[in-house]
Amino acid sequence: MIQTLGHLLPYALPVALSPLPVIAALMLVLSPPGPRGGMAFLAGRLLALGLATALAAGLAETLQDRAGADVPRVWLRLGLGLALAALALRSLLRPAPADAPLPGWLAALETATPATALRLGAIVTLANPKELAFLLAAGLAIGAQMPGLPALVALALAFAVMAAAGVALPVLAALIGGPAMRQRLVPLRDSLVAHRGLVMGLVLAFIAALLIGDAIGSLGS
Repeated sequence: MIQTLGHLLPYALPVALSPLPVIAALMLVLSPPGPRGGMAFLAGRLLALGLATALAAGLAETLQDRAGADVPRVWLRLGLGLALAALALRSLLRPAPADAPLPGWLAALETATPATALRLGAIVTLANPKELAFLLAAGLAIGAQMPGLPALVALALAFAVMAAAGVALPVLAALIGGPAMRQRLVPLRDSLVAHRGLVMGLVLAFIAALLIGDAIGSLGS
């Protein structure tokens, strides 16, 4: 199981570093919903991440059991890495203007109730094609090991916790640190909002390099 967790980390990292969910968490904890709204958003994200990964893992295990062939994780990582490199290049060459309006769902978070934040945490996760690609890849990596239902669920939950870390950190910091910590998070929120295009491009480039390097290393060994 430890080895499988190592295979999952390259898929969890880009989801954890995805800027928009982190911005959403910061906006929630720094607006009237406060830490309660942030916790609800985090719960919705964890639920969506865990369920989607577990379903993909179950499907992969069933397909492998019938086909009797290994899931080509190396080629999957290489393909994802090349796709992310193209997206990173586009984001870095054409970053969104600093004064570009926020997506409607982000702006609505400032007045969201905890129930709305819970739904948005799940919807934003499942409606993001890039994140879904990593959830599918993680599910395939889990299912390829044919671990059995208890281990499959445990691995899917572990992946969800790793992938939600980017949202969990500011939410827990605001919850534990109180008003003083929330004031310190304001510059971080403003910087991420103003430079979200550049941040997205840098994150995508970093993860693409990790995936491509790992895949090339595996092919050469």
